[in-house]
Amino acid sequence: MALLIVLGSLLVLGQAGCGLPQKVSDAWFDLMDSRDTNLRKRVVVAPFVSRFPHLRARAQAVGLAVAQRLEKQGGIVLVDFKLLQDALTKVDPGIKNNEERIVAAAKTLGLNTVLSGALTNLALQYDKTGIYGFRENEPFALLELNLRLIDVATGVLLAEGVQDSKLKLSDLVATNITLGQPYPADVLNKLQADLVPPTVKWVGRNVAAQAWTGFVLALQGGQVKVTVGRDTGLSVGDLLVVYGRGTQIRSGSGRILFLPGAPVGRLKLVKLDARSSWAVPMAEAGGKKPGPFEPGQTLRTH
Repeated sequence: MALLIVLGSLLVLGQAGCGLPQKVSDAWFDLMDSRDTNLRKRVVVAPFVSRFPHLRARAQAVGLAVAQRLEKQGGIVLVDFKLLQDALTKVDPGIKNNEERIVAAAKTLGLNTVLSGALTNLALQYDKTGIYGFRENEPFALLELNLRLIDVATGVLLAEGVQDSKLKLSDLVATNITLGQPYPADVLNKLQADLVPPTVKWVGRNVAAQAWTGFVLALQGGQVKVTVGRDTGLSVGDLLVVYGRGTQIRSGSGRILFLPGAPVGRLKLVKLDARSSWAVPMAEAGGKKPGPFEPGQTLRTH
């Protein structure tokens, strides 16, 4: 529940404007290459919400339908939201800020993106049709869904958008709604279902353009455990660049953002498992010792 409250507050902040400093965006996208964008990204879909009690169950249903579709879409590895909740309980209690705790938990799962959504508007509206002077007002129902994608590595608002669905109504149904009767169930079911395909398309398009990021998990016996798995699209022998921890800054909207640090060394993948792998440090030019490496550091393919 606490995680949902924080994600809900982040959605509100995004509606107020992300206030993203250009240097944060530039720092990461200057590092991005075509291989990074083509790797499979791990995405978690937080339960969709609504501030309207009568829409909350429908918001959750839309979120579940979107997650089911995304699971079958190429380029995305869907991670169960419950795993993020469980990872949050294992975060160092010394980290007090809720946003930082979510980011720390997400990194242990190798998440690239968190998707959140909220049903924000159900309204009766009218379309004016016909020739001027002889216009008719055709009633229709409108349902709106606000969406946000957050890049785990930086805290950057990757994308924000609104999807809506519309359905023409009879004059009788529109009159009944105006008089205070509830929207018919078949109308709401249709509006709800029609939100899913464009939402999946929007998410897929934005995640496909996102740069892949991995994270250091642990160090053991001269090897480094990382969040690269067979699901990622990399192979044994591939090289990764490790970036040190950068500066944390606060955006104009109050959200914490994470600037990337300088490269600290390269790793070579030597053993791949389903969701993680082991890598060995590579010697640097001139005999410079790579590192230091530590959990939470960021990985890229170059």
